[in-house]
Amino acid sequence: MRPDGISKAGAIVSIVFAGLIIFVSILCALAFGITAIAASSAQENKNGYSGATAAVASTVIIVFFIIYASIQIPTIVLCSLMLKGKLKSNIAPGVVALILSGLIGGILILCGKME
Repeated sequence: MRPDGISKAGAIVSIVFAGLIIFVSILCALAFGITAIAASSAQENKNGYSGATAAVASTVIIVFFIIYASIQIPTIVLCSLMLKGKLKSNIAPGVVALILSGLIGGILILCGKME
C-alpha cells in the first residue's frame, strides 16, 4: 500500500526533523565534551567547586544528547519504510513521529491515507 500526498509530506517532514535533531544533538554532545575536557583540567575555583564536578555534569548531558539522538532512528526507519510502501498502515510511523520528532510530521502522517 502506498501513502497519499499528505502522508508522504508528513514522512518527509519527520525524516528531516529527525535528521536535524540528530545533527544538533551530536553538535551539542561535542560541545559539552570539549567543556568536560576543559573543566577536568581546570583548577578549583573561588567557590570551592572543582573541575571534576563540571566534568561529571557535562558527561551526564553528553549521555542525554546521545540517547536523544539515538531515539530518532526508529522515526527515520518507519517513515522511510512507509514511503517505500512496505507498511500496511500509517499509524505506527505517525505515532512514532508524533511522539519523537514533532507534531507537524506526525499529524500529517496520521491525517493521510494509505492507498
